[in-house]
Amino acid sequence: MMKSFFSSSQAPFGIIVLCLLLIQTVGFGNASAEETQPNERRLPLKVYRAKLEAGWIGQIVGVCWGASTEFKFKGQIIPESEMPEWQPELINHAFGQDDLYVEMTFLRTLENYGLKVSPRQAGIDFANSKYPLWHANVEGRENLRRGIAPPDSGHPRFNKCCDDIDYQIEADYSGLVAPGMPSTVIQFGDTFGRMMNYGDGLYAGLRLQRRGRGRRACRNLNGGPIRCGDDLLIGRGRRVRY
Repeated sequence: MMKSFFSSSQAPFGIIVLCLLLIQTVGFGNASAEETQPNERRLPLKVYRAKLEAGWIGQIVGVCWGASTEFKFKGQIIPESEMPEWQPELINHAFGQDDLYVEMTFLRTLENYGLKVSPRQAGIDFANSKYPLWHANVEGRENLRRGIAPPDSGHPRFNKCCDDIDYQIEADYSGLVAPGMPSTVIQFGDTFGRMMNYGDGLYAGLRLQRRGRGRRACRNLNGGPIRCGDDLLIGRGRRVRY
């Protein structure tokens, strides 16, 4: 079933092309240590593709596994006794998760119009989407359909849900296709995140995509693989358990 997910119309083949363009841009490839600059880390294409696929699968598993707990544990960590049991068939629920299918629209836009696509074009593509949405996403899309362009479509004057978590749950794409490139993922956030979010709603998504994906990718390259239970320094001296 996983094979059909990655080959479905929701997951454009151009994702790989997009990733290759990004790799070319930052100089990733099979180069000797002598050719590598001190401030540059190189990753073989085969290794990167494996990490990319693993990242997508990890996101799918996380979304499907935790879906049944949504809104049930507000302001607290889910007690271990309340954790749902993982069942392999849960993976098939991915097709109906907005955490995942909204990102397919963002990736299709990047595939069709390039890495520096305008917010206007991103807004047109999002406005033309037909899947169900909620909260900031649906407010932003309706604003776009009424002719309120980004970033105003996510502004509190027009979007009553602008501080909601929508871009936070759909920001993973950026860190996966731009590993270790925080400036690029911030650029993506400005293009896509402002369509539906503002203030904390946007900045939390930028933090997650930059530190949750881009920063981990950097640490992977510099310090070996990250394993469950590792301590990560995420800034301002704060440590988190991964």
